[in-house]
Amino acid sequence: MPVDNFGRGQASTIQHTIVSSGDHADDVYLRRDGGNAAIGPISMTGNTVTNVCNPTADHDVANKMYVDQITSDAVLKNGGTMMGNLNMNGYRLKGLPTPDVPESNSDVASWLQIGNLVRKSTVENETKVSKAGNVMTGDLTLSIDNDERRLLGCQDLTPGKSFSFLLGDAMNRLWYVLRELITMETTNGFLVKVKGEDIYVKLERG
Repeated sequence: MPVDNFGRGQASTIQHTIVSSGDHADDVYLRRDGGNAAIGPISMTGNTVTNVCNPTADHDVANKMYVDQITSDAVLKNGGTMMGNLNMNGYRLKGLPTPDVPESNSDVASWLQIGNLVRKSTVENETKVSKAGNVMTGDLTLSIDNDERRLLGCQDLTPGKSFSFLLGDAMNRLWYVLRELITMETTNGFLVKVKGEDIYVKLERG
């Protein structure tokens, strides 16, 4: 402790020493053992607080490792990739894009997009023939292209069932039942022509 020529210390130093060693030191300094608490802001002036454990309360200081772990487990607001399922717990996803259709097959579809897809499917179905059965409203032409042959008919007929080609109505038809004779049925007979010339007439009703 600095002293003057008469052996007296400076007043500020004497007061500092008394306070630091007296009963009221806890009101001025923070204890290293955490026995008291700060009553005002503490500026680190650019220095670092090190060896901080993971926080356990809302207002605890967090270390870098803890923050990095938390942020790595979160999806950023500007985009990210989920690594597991997202349970909305009954809540909605809002603000979805509103083009006519989703960009990919795995995109979430908004209600507007679903409506557009249903309407588009309905329009397309009106111009397509259903595999379950339908009625053509126009001509059907088969092109051979590069194939050796085209098949039109039934090749998996089972006993007791028939396959028919209707020729205008149910009474004019070519039909077949498995393991039976192929039948040609008509209401007015058959007329065979070659190059526009009639060559054979059979079963013509008078």
